Amino acid sequence: MRSNVAALMIDLRHNELAANGACDEASLQTSALQEVIDDSSAGESAAYQSMRDYLSQVRMPAITLQNDFLLAFVQDLYADMGQVCEKLLPLGPVVDTDALAALVAQRRSWANNLYEQADGLPDVVSFLAAGLRGFADMIMGQADELQRRLDVALEYLNDGSIYAASSAYADSLHRQQDALASVSRDPVTGAFDISGLDLSWAPRLDEEWRRRHNLAVLKRYFALDDDGNITGMRPGAEARLHELLDIIKQSLFGDGAPAEMGRLTADERYALLYLAIKDGPQVLSLEGSAVQNVIGSLASRVDIEDVISRIEDFSNEVDGNDENPITQYFAFTTDDGIFYGKDVQTSIQHKSGFGDWIEFFGPFLGMDLDTDITTFTYNGKEYRIQTWDGTYAAGATYGGEVAVYTRDAPTSPSDVHMDMTPQDIRDNLDTLGARQTKSIFTTYKSAEGGDVPDIHITVNTGGRDSIDRDAGKGNWTFNAKIVPRNPDGSKQTGYEREGLSVKATLAFEDKGLQEAAKNALAKDGVDVAEEGGRLSVAWSR
Repeated sequence: MRSNVAALMIDLRHNELAANGACDEASLQTSALQEVIDDSSAGESAAYQSMRDYLSQVRMPAITLQNDFLLAFVQDLYADMGQVCEKLLPLGPVVDTDALAALVAQRRSWANNLYEQADGLPDVVSFLAAGLRGFADMIMGQADELQRRLDVALEYLNDGSIYAASSAYADSLHRQQDALASVSRDPVTGAFDISGLDLSWAPRLDEEWRRRHNLAVLKRYFALDDDGNITGMRPGAEARLHELLDIIKQSLFGDGAPAEMGRLTADERYALLYLAIKDGPQVLSLEGSAVQNVIGSLASRVDIEDVISRIEDFSNEVDGNDENPITQYFAFTTDDGIFYGKDVQTSIQHKSGFGDWIEFFGPFLGMDLDTDITTFTYNGKEYRIQTWDGTYAAGATYGGEVAVYTRDAPTSPSDVHMDMTPQDIRDNLDTLGARQTKSIFTTYKSAEGGDVPDIHITVNTGGRDSIDRDAGKGNWTFNAKIVPRNPDGSKQTGYEREGLSVKATLAFEDKGLQEAAKNALAKDGVDVAEEGGRLSVAWSR
């Protein structure tokens, strides 16, 4: 048996690229089909309802089954390429098992002849006999090594189980095709009839299926250990992952979320989210240990007086001048011992807007924050009011934030924002579905014009200090202070995340918008009232 290993690897690589491309296409088709199923704009006639039943009960399971098969096929291809590298490549670019077997037999014959010659020598030349036996041992060792490699090669070439995972879908795919071919449609009413179909092949899209599907998606992109930790990137997926991370970086540090963000497949969204949650610091090409050392130094090893001195130096340098590079790019400034953010049009804070995904991809590490999100629609837009409070810089500072973001009001159920806290997302990471990841990666723009409120913010603590600041007009305000220290240098209590809360008053130019915001906040259980033409809002924990 003769095998061209180099050509085999080229074929496997070609098949792997094609299969990964088919996975992307299946994922896009699934998302597009779900939007059609959710769209009720065409009416609720019997014909349209029968079409939605056909799409949701037959077509969607069919595409899902095909996607499951393709993911399994990709895994089989990865396994095949791994075995080729392990079992065939060490034998050279071309493997001829018959020739290898002949070489093994030849070397065994040479070794046996040398053993016979050594045995026939007289005792007087025992040293010569020992030399012949040593040479024969070497040749026999070569034969044994060739035999071992031959056995390994034959094990691969005769292994019919490499594609067992994807082959297991053959019967279901065949029954799926029969079902699709059996769908009938009334020529007069246009109604679909699926009552007589055998749908036993259709996967049950329950929590256990989502767990299996998500794991298959991860294995398409990453090498994982037994605990689900990422140990490497699949060679076939590495280029696309780098492209995806470039999109994230452009969204965070460039001119806001590019159009490509909305074109991510469900599988790509899930892989990115998993990567961010499991390896957040590495996502932005930061050296995790170095970052932790910097944060640790700020939190415990740098003298607090030195930190305060640096703040004062920066405050004196800025001195109310917003034209400095830090404020223009990051929107941060400082004054009177308060770090705070300003709504600067040129800053990455303003350009990036916000989405749930930024909680995990955000560039600022060492945060321990609670967050509240309220969304509502008004006059063709969806508004997102969000607040954060907790500690920053690994507990060295405490503070809070309030922000307002907008987007066009969703027109499909698949576009509606799903209220999930960062902890909800972490807790359910293994079973997140396509609609949930779409919500997580939905990015809102920073509010502008008449949508921007005037904000006064108060960060309440369990200690003696607090933050109270008139932030003025802006879509986002960030406010933080260094945690007070005791005489022995230890941090005072009452400034941990659990002891903090945010209160704010907001005044919108459009009083209809202000009323809609008040009603939405109250519906979410937030303490809100209108006082003196402003909303008084207290987010409690």
